[in-house]
Amino acid sequence: MSNFVVDSYRFAAAEDLCQLLTSNYAMVGYSNTRERVGVKLQSGSTWIGKTIDAVKFFLMWGDDGTGTVYARVYRDGTTDPIITFGSKAIQTINKAASENSYACGVCNWEEVTFTGGGSYTLLENDIICVVNDNGAGAPSLFTEPYFDAVPNGLLQMRYSSDSWSEATGESLKMCIEEA
Repeated sequence: MSNFVVDSYRFAAAEDLCQLLTSNYAMVGYSNTRERVGVKLQSGSTWIGKTIDAVKFFLMWGDDGTGTVYARVYRDGTTDPIITFGSKAIQTINKAASENSYACGVCNWEEVTFTGGGSYTLLENDIICVVNDNGAGAPSLFTEPYFDAVPNGLLQMRYSSDSWSEATGESLKMCIEEA
């Protein structure tokens, strides 16, 4: 008989990795169909190589209407998502306290977690983003930004019309959850 006890029920809990720095403003609401806002993992980011199964964004919406919000990962320069972590009806997210939600005195942020799409291992130049796929009434979606730096190599990116653009010196408040 062995003198060692093995705990076969032991497991590690999922861990959140977050960029929680914020500025005292809301990013201008974006309402173009399929517009995307997120962060690109630049060289040196500690998020590179992490296998994740959930993404959290801090969001609110500012107009009447309907639509669906998705959390997705894209490769820089591509238009087709690598993975979709989940979706949420925009009208179920906290609504902005004012139509002019640039100053956070009127912000009503909600931490929205997207899950259910499986797991994915992050690579350099991946873009983790939230997608506003609006329906009737073209509701605007707001993201909580950080304007003073690019913490942990997480550069803010935006896709509008037909191309990705960088927001130099900016990032977003968001989290990823390791699988």
